[in-house]
Amino acid sequence: MGARFVVTSGAELLKGMTCGRVQLPKGETPIDSVVRRIHRETGLRLVNVKQDTAGEDAAVSHYEILLGRGRAKAVAGAIRVTITL
Repeated sequence: MGARFVVTSGAELLKGMTCGRVQLPKGETPIDSVVRRIHRETGLRLVNVKQDTAGEDAAVSHYEILLGRGRAKAVAGAIRVTITL
């Protein structure tokens, strides 16, 4: 099973990574898979994630993700992501 994600704001922080697909390993949530992919491709680490208000469609989720650099997770910036199952 997989999910598609679209970066709706903050793509400049990700060096042009505006969308993609992720596989959902058993027991992993879609947002965990997206954050893992962002870390793998950009080196940025998760500082905080907040789910925006839930819409009517359960297959679509919106998140604000605060990303950081290095071990101390110095804040690099925030992005907004929409995930579709």
